[in-house]
Amino acid sequence: MKQELTVETREGENVAVLIPIGFINAHTVETFDSALRSVLDQGRFSVVINARSLAYVASAGLGALVGTIEEIRENGGDLRICELSESVTAIFEMVGLPHLFRIFKTEEEAISSFRA
Repeated sequence: MKQELTVETREGENVAVLIPIGFINAHTVETFDSALRSVLDQGRFSVVINARSLAYVASAGLGALVGTIEEIRENGGDLRICELSESVTAIFEMVGLPHLFRIFKTEEEAISSFRA
């Protein structure tokens, strides 16, 4: 059974918020990657991933995040993550991503961290 993924994109003040809904795995990573890509192609490098509706992320999804972070930071931006579920937090911690990404409890905190 193929798990579905949709990605909502919301443009905030100088910050693009991506909301992946569902599962990011080998079958759906392209959907996630192209949503992220389209934000970067618009020259928006302050990105927040709101993970509140992300049920699961596999290594393919983690690879997509890690693969874009260098480009984002080279362009003076950053990628921040918020509202992770316990299960997705456990996956992130297992592979050491909290050292690579700033993680916030709420979307508001993540967005305002760009102003600091």
